[in-house]
Amino acid sequence: WGDNDDGQAWSPFGRYTAVSAGGRHTCALTTDGAITCWGDNDDGQAWSPFGRYTAISAGSRHTCALTTDDTIECWGSSLLDDSPGGQFAAVSAGGDHTCALGTDGGVTCWGWNGWGQTDAPGGQFTAVSTGRWTSCGLRIGGAVECWGRLAVVRPTA
Repeated sequence: WGDNDDGQAWSPFGRYTAVSAGGRHTCALTTDGAITCWGDNDDGQAWSPFGRYTAISAGSRHTCALTTDDTIECWGSSLLDDSPGGQFAAVSAGGDHTCALGTDGGVTCWGWNGWGQTDAPGGQFTAVSTGRWTSCGLRIGGAVECWGRLAVVRPTA
């Protein structure tokens, strides 16, 4: 549902285990670990790679996936093609940046850093999520920590 100018809200037939809606494209993970993407492909973000994956995350103009050997593969915007080496448990593609949760609990981010959204703090996390200009992580113990373009909103009296 929603805007379908680029075919991003079209739902393909099949059985899936995960879905991620990006800026103007959508990707899903099939039950056998393959990736299917549809919608805008101006930057190659809706290209469906070959292989088997365990997670998928569609960003603004790029897509990243977690492979079965816990590495990350990204495609689309050239700002984000170079994914980091290492072993990862999760990935989250944002506006023009991506963050990943390492199997060691650390967070690694890459891509455009105009607001500090790729300057991940040290320490241990259990989850990570990216937005357009902000990234957030869930610390061990349940606290949320965010970095990037942050607006402080205070309640009015």
